[in-house]
Amino acid sequence: MIRVFLLSLVFASALNAQPYDFIPKEYHLMTSEEKAKLVPPYTGVSFLMDDGKYLENKDVAAMKANGGYEQLFYGDKKGNVRIIVSRKLSDAELQKRKEDYLKLKTESHEKLNALIGKPFPEMGLTNLDGTPFSVTNSGKSTVLYFWFTNCPECEKILPEFNKLYNTYKDRFNFVSPTLDNKQLVEKYVKTHITPQPKLVAGSELKKQYIDFFPTVMILDREGNILAVQDATGMIENLKVKLYEISSKNKVK
Repeated sequence: MIRVFLLSLVFASALNAQPYDFIPKEYHLMTSEEKAKLVPPYTGVSFLMDDGKYLENKDVAAMKANGGYEQLFYGDKKGNVRIIVSRKLSDAELQKRKEDYLKLKTESHEKLNALIGKPFPEMGLTNLDGTPFSVTNSGKSTVLYFWFTNCPECEKILPEFNKLYNTYKDRFNFVSPTLDNKQLVEKYVKTHITPQPKLVAGSELKKQYIDFFPTVMILDREGNILAVQDATGMIENLKVKLYEISSKNKVK
């Protein structure tokens, strides 16, 4: 299941939720901005159902996979998450979520497909230290992998994506724009596999173009967008596309 990084959509009902009686008064319902700064795995966190019942890790994982639950994050004054409550969504909420997802998916595909054949918009791309970064000056075709740290689907796909990087790194310029800042990424890479080889900030691109993560764009040598691919079938389709482009470039 593709993880949608539209925090206003995912947490809309969470922000309107009333505190539960079993939540200590010193904890507050975390905002989308606070949650975006968190890096899993979370330590010192209690997982509860909305009736106050404690959950095992396997139960939490099953609820995430099910998609019929909303997770409400409660944190302390320092911004640390302390309690995560799983709330079962009503049939009406599930239907609304499905409709919103399909609408966004359609709009996202239309928006990205409209970019094919056009120059890649370089807005907002920087190195992690904040210096400007350009993806179109390498003299090679470029593969951009858009991701963020708190993205399970990104983490799931990364091992296979990194295999493609090792196979094609001499023929393509691989760049991995992340939505996260330097501090968050540096903390994340200590315990997680990360995209190869560059990590650059792409928050402006997310605001303008990218709604689903991970997403891949392939550019030609001149910086024009050749193809766009979301997580569904990403690795297999990317294998085919990279082989085709590589073979065509060899002929030239």
